[in-house]
Amino acid sequence: MTQRKATRLFLFTIALAALAFQLPVGGAPLAPSEGSAAPRLESHVLVKLATPDAAGPGGRRLEHIFGAWYRLFPLPGEKVGDLLAPTGLAAADDGGAILALEPDFAAYPDAAPPDATSPNAASPNDPLYPRQWHMPQVGLEQAWAATTGAGVVLAVLDTGVSMLGEDSPCDPLVAEYDVFSNSSAPGAAQDQYNHGSHVAGTAAGCADNGVGVVGVAPAAGVMAVQVLNDSGSGSDSAVAEGIVWAADHGARVINMSLGTPCNAPWPNCSAAILNDAIAYAAAADVVIVASAGNSNSQFAGRPGNHPEIIAVSAMRYDGARASYSNYGTAIDLAAPGGQTALDQNNDGFPDGVLQETFNRTTDVWGYYYFQGTSMAAPHVAGAAALLRACVPEADRHAVRAALETFALDMGAPGFDTTYGHGFLRIDDALAGLAAAYGRDPAANCAPTGQPPPCYSVSATADGPGTVTVTVTPPDCDPDGAEPFDLSAYHFGSSLTFSATPDPGYIFSGWSGDLSGTTTPLSRLVTHDLAVVGTFAEAPPPPVEPVVLLSLRADGGGFADEDVVRDDPDAGPALLFDGSAHGLAAEDVDALARLGNGTLLLSTDDAVKNLPGIGAVKVDDSDVVAYDPATGQYSWYFDGSDVGLTTSAEDVDAIALLPDGRLLISTTGNVSVPGVAAADEDVLAFNGTLGSATTSGSWSLYLDGSDLSAGLGDVDGLAFAPGGGLLGVVYLSADATVTLGGQTMVPGDVFSCAPTSLGANTVCPAISPFYAAASNGLAGADVDGVEVE
Repeated sequence: MTQRKATRLFLFTIALAALAFQLPVGGAPLAPSEGSAAPRLESHVLVKLATPDAAGPGGRRLEHIFGAWYRLFPLPGEKVGDLLAPTGLAAADDGGAILALEPDFAAYPDAAPPDATSPNAASPNDPLYPRQWHMPQVGLEQAWAATTGAGVVLAVLDTGVSMLGEDSPCDPLVAEYDVFSNSSAPGAAQDQYNHGSHVAGTAAGCADNGVGVVGVAPAAGVMAVQVLNDSGSGSDSAVAEGIVWAADHGARVINMSLGTPCNAPWPNCSAAILNDAIAYAAAADVVIVASAGNSNSQFAGRPGNHPEIIAVSAMRYDGARASYSNYGTAIDLAAPGGQTALDQNNDGFPDGVLQETFNRTTDVWGYYYFQGTSMAAPHVAGAAALLRACVPEADRHAVRAALETFALDMGAPGFDTTYGHGFLRIDDALAGLAAAYGRDPAANCAPTGQPPPCYSVSATADGPGTVTVTVTPPDCDPDGAEPFDLSAYHFGSSLTFSATPDPGYIFSGWSGDLSGTTTPLSRLVTHDLAVVGTFAEAPPPPVEPVVLLSLRADGGGFADEDVVRDDPDAGPALLFDGSAHGLAAEDVDALARLGNGTLLLSTDDAVKNLPGIGAVKVDDSDVVAYDPATGQYSWYFDGSDVGLTTSAEDVDAIALLPDGRLLISTTGNVSVPGVAAADEDVLAFNGTLGSATTSGSWSLYLDGSDLSAGLGDVDGLAFAPGGGLLGVVYLSADATVTLGGQTMVPGDVFSCAPTSLGANTVCPAISPFYAAASNGLAGADVDGVEVE
């Protein structure tokens, strides 16, 4: 490992912090990793073994990570996909030696690519703290009046930390470790990439030394744990190993400005090895903080999406969400992350987070503006270190409760998916935690001699049902006098509220100090709590829908040219006999129905001599209307008139919107005037319909890749009002896919109630709607669908 020269050049420039873009995942990852959007490592798999096995299953080489977890390397000629396949390693494990088997996915820093190049300027003679706009925003100076973090070890799991700058952490690194070399020698975790040094500087860089910039907790000890290599990449297993090392070597706070992108929430995007490591650190009372990720996605990356981790989104100078920052239900707190294309404070410099590091291309040390959730997370980690220094007896639950409870409520009132519980305010959180534990921030957090306050908890039921509270025993005496009466709770106690309705009733929601309809629901005590659970009479069971289907192949007593009506009371029955109406050799590939009962049909191949249309060829990019009253066909939509001219642009699924637009998905990639799309997308056609001459315009209606990267060809499509302003879209896919955390196979129909459509399609709730296999059509592959 080369030593970098600490060459001093005072430049204000944006660091070229590269974000590794996601590649398609090869092979077939095992659950719960299906929600990962990062590359799978092809060098090894991860196994959790019941007993240590030096040789490894089947004589394969093992490399110990921690606990019962190992990296297992394929034999010559084997591939990772072979080991993960259903017929692979798990199938050969007759004796139960393998407790868990999963792929290892890549992890990256969460520093976003810079928006622009910043201007250069000579270094000022005075300290550069005035240019750290992000520090006053979180109330840092007020918190420093109480503590600067002495006595707390803060672990930075990253690319390492370099001490070669003039403004590095004040004290030597603590218990540094490199997971790649398994070395804990001094200098083992030397940063060769620049990201970790910048992150560590924000969390706990030196302050009040007359040089450069400041960190949030300058007196805290910094533990450098290198889990990302010198190229800025790592893996689930490397991160997990680093978490366990930090927990075993005295870290009270862990910061991880890194992650693996997700396209699903936790636990659908998780890794068993990470879950085990996080549980291990949580059991050791470590506060764990992680960046939310920089994909502008509704799903936080992992490990930040884990419930035991404080996930941090990134804000600009003006407090708005930075354009790159992830958001969603996993966000706990918001903190400054910067937006380097802007200068909203008009100081002549980009609005990035300023910290000392080096340019990894030129080896030049200086002060650099970075942007990213990587920069937001260490503000929170440093805050946690200050709180733990002020109130060392507070456990991780209490520290987290203080950070969340006393955060500045921005955006929608209460919790929201942009700010989580709010924008970080270190001063308020520290004051709140100190008061709760009987300490005085104005006296360097010395005990006041007064008993800490107790908080009462009440839980009542409104209606026929029961509300229970699962807690550790009360640990606080409200009056502090003998005889002691432990009937209340200290700040940060963790409570779980459960609502159980009586038979014939439902739980309809919380009120008082809880809200929503989730049960059970956990809450940390930060004040007196009065909770009410409301119960109401259960509504009658919903009427099961009537579904019209066409099938890809003959099955269940029906042919692929038929339309089947599946009534839940009567079961599947023939609605349209294609062989009796000119389609004996065809496959009905798409269907919809008008309000008057007319069927709209598109076939898999061109067809002639349809009754009512005659010898004119109807192509597989066309849609015809069949009138059951007359038995005649008529033209409805001519695809070639409006740009559907290639074999990949065959109509594969159709639906009608209430405003008259025709929704179409094609068998392959499609390019029509104004729009290019793939086979998982849905286009909307707005124009003249119902005749042999078609004209109009196209737009993108639904981007299937936003629902799942593996969605593939949309084979069936329907629409119904309700479910929200944008109605409900029903989808059937050509191949097995995971949607909404559940597996959809050909023959299934899922419902999606979108909150956003077009190029940014969002369906917060995707759920199973219909399964052919459960309705007398075992093995059937749905080729077209309509919902009555």
